[in-house]
Amino acid sequence: MTDTKDVNVEVRGEDIVITVPGTDHLVIYSKRDGSVELSARKLFGPLDFRVRAWTLANHKAQELGWLP
Repeated sequence: MTDTKDVNVEVRGEDIVITVPGTDHLVIYSKRDGSVELSARKLFGPLDFRVRAWTLANHKAQELGWLP
């Protein structure tokens, strides 16, 4: 399990939204029909946050059955 204690991971319709409260850090991932991976739609924040957000989003997508 990936640690999510200082970030928010939300599912909003077809999107997985990762944020850090109190900052402008935001990443929105979507899964396009027929795709086997997530696509980033918005990326705000430093590289280390974006890497962590990608990991969290992929874990959430697997939990939801969006990814194998």
